[in-house]
Amino acid sequence: MGNAVITLNPVGVVGIIIPWNASNGYICTKLSTAIAAGCTAVIKPSEMSALQTQVITECLHEAGLPKGVFNIVNGLGNVVGAEITRNPNIAKISFAGSTLVGKTIARDGAETLKRVTLELGGKSANIVMEDADLSVEEFVFIVSPHYFFFASNFYK
Repeated sequence: MGNAVITLNPVGVVGIIIPWNASNGYICTKLSTAIAAGCTAVIKPSEMSALQTQVITECLHEAGLPKGVFNIVNGLGNVVGAEITRNPNIAKISFAGSTLVGKTIARDGAETLKRVTLELGGKSANIVMEDADLSVEEFVFIVSPHYFFFASNFYK
């Protein structure tokens, strides 16, 4: 048997584009992943979550992250998001949002051969098991380690 050496190297700057809902959770999850991989990040939060973004920015500064590890750029998706997607100095995109925008990011990111991770939504879709008690379906919350989501779409 031969030997193999595997090396894990940072990809470079990660562009993080997130939606308005649960933006702080998305920022923390995606930024911590980028930092753990040895990457810096440019974060484009939703223009509809300015107060949430301000709070998490203050927390990240208070935590003592070195300058330049993360940068937050506010603005419209078709301006700031498009620049992050097309900029050749950004090596990877991590996006959470709509399928339509995800298609645009995948297409535009291909021009500079970016790695692209897409979390494309579908308005709280759920899988309900056969033995579930459906008498309480309007009040069901799905619990994950980071978020509480109201389960608004049920398919029986």
